[in-house]
Amino acid sequence: MSKRRIIKGIEYAVLVCGVLLIAMPLFLVLITAFKSNLQIADNWFSLPIPLYLDNFKTLFGKPELGFAFGNSVIIAAVF
Repeated sequence: MSKRRIIKGIEYAVLVCGVLLIAMPLFLVLITAFKSNLQIADNWFSLPIPLYLDNFKTLFGKPELGFAFGNSVIIAAVF
């Protein structure tokens, strides 16, 4: 096996680890958003069956959500 193939293999392994470090937390946040508190406490890594949408009803029912989102957009645009 050539030295170049070994180096390429190491580079790909590092890239895969980096992708997993970014993708796993995003996946966990996404599946947790669709779970009830009981489902989260029961098994944090399981898929949400059935989908629990009351979290989004609570979120979008708050009038200060628009103000908070606007602040986030301003801060992200400045920095």
